[in-house]
Amino acid sequence: MRERGSGQVVFDRSKGCFKARLRVGTLPNGRAQVRTKQAPTKAEAKRLLKQMQTELRTEGSPTEASATFGTFALHYFSHSATQRLRASTLSNHTYHLHRYLLPTLGHRPMANVSTSELESLLYRHRKTLSASTVNLLRSILSRLFNEALKREEIEKNPMQALPRFRTRPDEASQVQQPLNLDEVHRLLATAKGNELEFFIVLAVATGMRRGEILGLRYSDIDAIAGELVIRRTVSEVRITGAEGRRKTCLVVLPPKTKASERRLWLAPEVLDLLQVHRERAQERLGISSLPPASPVFTDSVGGQVWPSAILKQFTKFLAANGLRRVRIHDLRHTYATVGLNSGQRIEHIAQQLGHDSIRTTRDTYGKIAPQLAETSGRLMAATVFGSRQPDVLIGLNHNSQR
Repeated sequence: MRERGSGQVVFDRSKGCFKARLRVGTLPNGRAQVRTKQAPTKAEAKRLLKQMQTELRTEGSPTEASATFGTFALHYFSHSATQRLRASTLSNHTYHLHRYLLPTLGHRPMANVSTSELESLLYRHRKTLSASTVNLLRSILSRLFNEALKREEIEKNPMQALPRFRTRPDEASQVQQPLNLDEVHRLLATAKGNELEFFIVLAVATGMRRGEILGLRYSDIDAIAGELVIRRTVSEVRITGAEGRRKTCLVVLPPKTKASERRLWLAPEVLDLLQVHRERAQERLGISSLPPASPVFTDSVGGQVWPSAILKQFTKFLAANGLRRVRIHDLRHTYATVGLNSGQRIEHIAQQLGHDSIRTTRDTYGKIAPQLAETSGRLMAATVFGSRQPDVLIGLNHNSQR
């Protein structure tokens, strides 16, 4: 993005003259506000450009009161934020900024935006958006006003007094549609022999995120030790090109957080299926072997699979086989809920999922606490009173199917 006061001289072929163009600000929709003057020669156009720049300096640089939210936000996300945020996070924040915040706040002077104004805006969005989406908007606003405060463009952060939004009891939780144990068995049986089989098995057996699975290389898997290491994730991001057009690009990034860089144990059945998956890929590509650096999941020509492509493939697979439609991310939730209901410690599940804190795991899966309590009670009874193990297992399976 060009700075206020920057300019250029261009030749207009349609009119046969030179134009001096000077950026004087940013419009509410985020586009540059440009002042233009025509001249018969390039030298005259340069003189006019210098004259306009002098006039703009005389008018004064933007004051705290005149700097708009839109100007500040767009400048921040196209400069400082590119060094501070992951590409996927930057793309996500920019999308929500343009869709939900700029239409209302873009023209407002930063220093004049009040807490009550922001509170009203967020509560209006809460009527149609989930708590997690509105909390993301709250996070974007907090980031922007904190940055403005550091740069002394505002005297206080109007977001400071606004709390996070909570999910209402009548709303679907983040864990929307985990599969029960019967559905897991049916899914795995239906996937046998399908090109999605290994992807589905990894998602259910490890709880890995979609991008983490697609980011796997054969070198990340140690078949002898029976484990894999998560070193990267694959994402799709929206970027703005030189002409202002937004396009989707595929990026390979480090794991989401430090906790996401984890080592996971693989069952012998998963390792056996890995070998089958590799042989199928080699046969499909017409090669004798795949190099260690090759992605585990490739397209028809051996390239990296896009997350959106695997999503479409998974959705079609469920529909074609009469299986309940769930999101790919629900397989991660399935791993967690089945694991917790089978008696695994929540600390272990948190580590396997790559959560920064056990609190994240507890908050996410808190609604299944009653089942966990019964499971824990049955396991304790088996230990203290010598209850028969089959009875305990029946109880666990009963819980997992609720």
